[in-house]
Amino acid sequence: MKLKVKVRRYRAEEMRFGPVTLGVLVLAGEEEREVRARDPVEAMLGAVEELGRTRYQDGYIEVFVEGGEPRLVHGEKVGYRWRRRLAMRPTRLRRVGVIRRGHLAPLKGGVDAYKVKLDSVEWHDAPDGVYVYEGKLEVDGDDVVLVVLDTEDGRYYLRPPASSRSSRSSQPRS
Repeated sequence: MKLKVKVRRYRAEEMRFGPVTLGVLVLAGEEEREVRARDPVEAMLGAVEELGRTRYQDGYIEVFVEGGEPRLVHGEKVGYRWRRRLAMRPTRLRRVGVIRRGHLAPLKGGVDAYKVKLDSVEWHDAPDGVYVYEGKLEVDGDDVVLVVLDTEDGRYYLRPPASSRSSRSSQPRS
């Protein structure tokens, strides 16, 4: 059976978006070819074995096998040590939002529950070819309480780690 194998290579980098520093993946290359295999699993194993013989710089590699059932995807981290999950899988980053302490309104009766005033989110556009998956997340200042990653797969709302702020408090104040 003929199957399509697509390989994407990403390079790990740090990028700044306003007061936010993110560990991101930058698309470094993409290749596609047809292979003959008995099934998608055999095609995947062959592609992964071939990748194992190639040296790559720090980053991430994804292999997609299409044209049969099931459609398979394999991802592998190469070298970098970031562990914080920013998104469920590598996904294209459109922009980064910053929500500051003064732009949250406490919900009535809620304990540590807040309403975000979306018109006050500070948006910073991402360049083309930038993806997020696992990465570093740091913020400057203690007034940033949420970071929004607007991706092709939806939005991710992340609370910055207390260790990256100038103040150790991670509780929003109204």
